[in-house]
Amino acid sequence: MNYDSSTPSSLLVQCRKNAKGSWETLSTLYGKLIWHWCRTAGLSETDCDEVYQEVFLSVIRHIHSFHKNKPGQKFRGWLKSITTSRISDFYRKQKKVSQLIGEIRYHHPLEREIILPDDEVTEKTLLYRQLMKILRKDFSERDIEVFKRVRTSTGLTSREIGEEFGLTAATVRQIVYRIQKQIREEFGDVL
Repeated sequence: MNYDSSTPSSLLVQCRKNAKGSWETLSTLYGKLIWHWCRTAGLSETDCDEVYQEVFLSVIRHIHSFHKNKPGQKFRGWLKSITTSRISDFYRKQKKVSQLIGEIRYHHPLEREIILPDDEVTEKTLLYRQLMKILRKDFSERDIEVFKRVRTSTGLTSREIGEEFGLTAATVRQIVYRIQKQIREEFGDVL
């Protein structure tokens, strides 16, 4: 570490001087805490990244205005108030965007399924949902549900998933294999 002392006060002094390594150390020290506050506020990982950057831009711009003038005043409290403000700014911005495009609806030409802009659905999620609808014509509902369960569960074995559906592990693997094979054959070049 390239700053005079490891105490937070000295770290802040070094950040104010733009000393080499000081901002990286500050980010390492407080980054996970900022991330935690963002996730607790309900932000997605992508949104956390955006707010995280805004928080550090604010800290960089205003580091000179933070002083421990009052007893009990802490950098962490100051940082939390900045984070809370940036989270509020983010949600206000999202609300304005939703209001601006709130009248826009996407109508699927065949199903007239309405997808609202504030559904927070990613392109991949939409594509996956549509793919599952298409596969339902060739596979049973149970097979589709087994496939989805395998794809969305972390740490569960084929045996454990099989038990949920009253199937053997081999049957679960066979279902997944057949569906993956069809996806590769029919959609491999567009997915």
